[in-house]
Amino acid sequence: GHAVIPGLHNCHLHSGLLRGTAESLSLWDWLRTYVDPAHPENPALPTLRTEEMMLNMGPQHPAMHGIIRIETVLEALLVEEGLRADFEPFELPEPELEGRADLRDLVAFTIDPETAKDFDDAISVRAEGDGLCAWVHIADVSWFVPAGSPLDRGAADRANSVYVPGLVAPMLPHELSDDACSLRPYVDRLCMTVEIPPAGEASFYRSVIRSDERFTYGQVERILQGAEQHELAGELRLAERVATELRRRRFERGALRVESKEIAFVFGDGGVERAYWETEAHAHMLVEELMIFANEAVAALLADRRREA
Repeated sequence: GHAVIPGLHNCHLHSGLLRGTAESLSLWDWLRTYVDPAHPENPALPTLRTEEMMLNMGPQHPAMHGIIRIETVLEALLVEEGLRADFEPFELPEPELEGRADLRDLVAFTIDPETAKDFDDAISVRAEGDGLCAWVHIADVSWFVPAGSPLDRGAADRANSVYVPGLVAPMLPHELSDDACSLRPYVDRLCMTVEIPPAGEASFYRSVIRSDERFTYGQVERILQGAEQHELAGELRLAERVATELRRRRFERGALRVESKEIAFVFGDGGVERAYWETEAHAHMLVEELMIFANEAVAALLADRRREA
């Protein structure tokens, strides 16, 4: 099989991005990421060989051959799709804690892929009486991006961040996505919190938290299997209990279960070292079920108040 990236026209690699070349080169028509002597429909199209990363610029530039990093190709794709445009002007306000629930003494942690660049949600779980209380903390972007501001309108147009292997085009400026709105460990962060009691209705409020750990899915998997020790292992197991029960209830209600594989890439020396199918780790459930419950609770609240969303 093969993969073709169509529509990559007139995208320029500036000086220094292409090894051994001092000029700005144009990527001609399509870039392909598999080894094949020629495009099956049009042998004149250039070929990108991932093993050697040799870029043939085609008949337009017959003398221009070079070694190009796969990261550069992916960056060029983001540029070509208009995803590297400047953000709208904005001012970063100072965080204010007045009126917020202070949850900095509550153990909280994030669980994300190893390559994650930002951490926009965290969870907490604590035994209370005969049950477990859980908290889902979402970075309070609304504090930093006022409704109706130029940045708010621009973010609405972008709708989401865009990921390609190893790179991201964020919906918000890096000052927000990677810092002020990223729930990095050991720093105070403003959040919107959904509190899930052992019984009764969920509650919603603004809060300030201080994450205690940035976990990866693989790390959580090892801790839950007993292959790795961690001081928050007890909290992870409580989260596992809550998530397992939430999943059981969800499927009892007739939830559709969709499981699909994702392809993951490992880069090295400017090329693709290997590609493999990534299956859903058990650790994904800890975040997934709590996030689904929080989203359902918020949706129910908005529906009750007849608010558009």
